[in-house]
Amino acid sequence: MDDGRAGLSLRERQKAQTRAHLLTTATTLIATKGFTATSIDDIAKAAGASRATVYSYFESKDAILSELIRSMWDDADDLYRAFGALREWSRASVRDWVELVIRRHEADAERNRAALEVSFVGVIQDQEADHQRHIDSLTLASELWQERFTPAEARARASMIISMIEGCATRWFLHRAKPESTPAIEQLADVLMDMLHAN
Repeated sequence: MDDGRAGLSLRERQKAQTRAHLLTTATTLIATKGFTATSIDDIAKAAGASRATVYSYFESKDAILSELIRSMWDDADDLYRAFGALREWSRASVRDWVELVIRRHEADAERNRAALEVSFVGVIQDQEADHQRHIDSLTLASELWQERFTPAEARARASMIISMIEGCATRWFLHRAKPESTPAIEQLADVLMDMLHAN
């Protein structure tokens, strides 16, 4: 995936790397200590930077939290776009997509826990707009949806798929109740296959 750094000058790439490093450091601290107990000074020290450097990238701790939340929603949308780009809905392609979702959620679990720990109200306020955006992304392969469902049925099924994926990912990675083997991925792929076929 393009990280947006192609074509940037060396200075711009270094700034982007510093910003990403500060976010990663803040994520780890917030996930470990909690948002309230983590200070800008803590982030600066752990990142090997000055307090002024942190403030040059983020105006406040809340700005860091907002960035974590935004990246969480944007990453989710990338995953739904990957589904929307599928050329066919075979058992193998749906299963591969489910595995991609699980791998990404596992990799991002620390960030998502940190973001959601203190921002539940803000997440809920933005959730419906992001949910609709995810539906749009999931249904990008419109010919596959159109040949099986009416537009309203397609959006309703896409909404259920998103809710199921997010529910499983939340339980598995935010609440640390991940299944110990791959049958859960297989079962989730089977359920999605059922949802993707008209009755």
